Amino acid sequence: MEQPPSTETASKKRPWWQWAIIYLIPALLVYGLVQYGMQSNKDGSSLPVLTLPSKGQVVTFTDSGFSPGVLDITKGTVVEFKNASSKSMRVASNPHPIHDEYPARGGCISSTFDSCTNIPPGGTWLFQFDFTGTWGYHDHLNSTDMGTIVVQ
Repeated sequence: MEQPPSTETASKKRPWWQWAIIYLIPALLVYGLVQYGMQSNKDGSSLPVLTLPSKGQVVTFTDSGFSPGVLDITKGTVVEFKNASSKSMRVASNPHPIHDEYPARGGCISSTFDSCTNIPPGGTWLFQFDFTGTWGYHDHLNSTDMGTIVVQ
């Protein structure tokens, strides 16, 4: 009496295209989930799209660092981080390099308070502060450049 083929033998006989489907579909699903909610900006970078409301504030990054060094705002305020320096910057929550001081999770490392990409000279990044507290941040590319946002 003939035995049915074992699972091991049957799996080895799958055509290559079946294996491609088995691995390609989950990979595409993961890629889609990572990209979900991200929109392409004019400069081609992928950043969440926010608009600067009338009550928005601006922090300017120059070759000397962030100005103002401390910014007092109210909860819900959108802050525009403007790069007026001669080099790229990347705004990120303290402490460096784990960026987990700001409590909202889901950014590229830990916190959503992380631009997750380099902002070129002349570029901007917007972030809405939805938690009260004192939030330190830094330029991830040069962690000695720091600032503080106080949200009331």
